[in-house]
Amino acid sequence: MPNRETHLVVVRSITYAMKGQKLLERYGYTAYIERLARPNSRQGCGYGVRVIGPLEGALRLFASAGIPVAEVQEGER
Repeated sequence: MPNRETHLVVVRSITYAMKGQKLLERYGYTAYIERLARPNSRQGCGYGVRVIGPLEGALRLFASAGIPVAEVQEGER
């Protein structure tokens, strides 16, 4: 299987995660919603979107849609 870049883009609510996933998929990304095991207060409800593909483009899409990003976690799933 090819090595693909993956990141977890953490957002503050399931609503933002769902909007982010749909947005990314519309632009050709593979994206999955994940629940964080132990979210901290900065991470809100503790949901993220696993992004497979270039992070910079995904973050631009989130910003243009008004989806605030709490943090980005790098690495494999």
